[in-house]
Amino acid sequence: ILVYHNITPSYFFSRDTVLYTLCKLGREQLRNSQSYFMGSYADSFYSLQELKAYGYRNSKVLPLLTYDNKKRISPQSQEMISKYASSYNIIFVGRIVSNKCQHQLVDVIYSLRQKNIKNIKLFLIGAVSEQNYYDFLKYHIENLELKEQVILTKKVDEKELHSYYKNADLYLSLSEHEGFGIPLLEAMRYDMPVFAYDNGGVETALGEKGLLKFKSPDKVSDLIMDVMENPHKRVEIIKYQKEHLKLFTYLKLKNDFENYLTSLGIEIPVPSKK
Repeated sequence: ILVYHNITPSYFFSRDTVLYTLCKLGREQLRNSQSYFMGSYADSFYSLQELKAYGYRNSKVLPLLTYDNKKRISPQSQEMISKYASSYNIIFVGRIVSNKCQHQLVDVIYSLRQKNIKNIKLFLIGAVSEQNYYDFLKYHIENLELKEQVILTKKVDEKELHSYYKNADLYLSLSEHEGFGIPLLEAMRYDMPVFAYDNGGVETALGEKGLLKFKSPDKVSDLIMDVMENPHKRVEIIKYQKEHLKLFTYLKLKNDFENYLTSLGIEIPVPSKK
């Protein structure tokens, strides 16, 4: 059975890079491997359409299983709480790579600053996967004079990530390609509004409320200001997200997976009670 989490299209990368070569190879392997699998499942409806287009049999959507980190991580850093307690904190979690479009998040912060929203921070959290893009991103931040407002954390451990989520007021993604979007689910569990550009598997992970059909920094900054100035809109979004998260509970996904295996004639072993 093939488990498909999507492959970033190679056109996002320069032809002379390893990422381009590997993503192109991955797509070629996906296109030519149907005969090896009795079934396949994807974690989003977007990825499912690709499997069907390539002719994979018995294809189904089974979202990724994630856990509520808040229940198993020690309390967040008090130093971080104190340092950023007075600012409005926006975060994005994902590798520093061009298809994630972190530079467009920087443009949103610049737009907010131009609209006299001064006490604001953007945290770009994630390891560097594309050095050239990281170098451009640093230059872009400096060129817009936003070094105090935009923080590049690089890779962080689980406790640090928990602290960033805990301190965040809003999660924003303008990524051009997401096979699913686990950080969207993680952020929703911390009771903050989550907004993401509508592409790929984002709709499966996020649901309808919070999907952005535009990327204009001016329009996105207006949306953020509206949430900042109208608490009832923030509450409305969080209420929807709590309901949407019920689609990703452990028991529901476990039952869906068992039913899928059963539909393929696979016997589910009963765990020992010893």
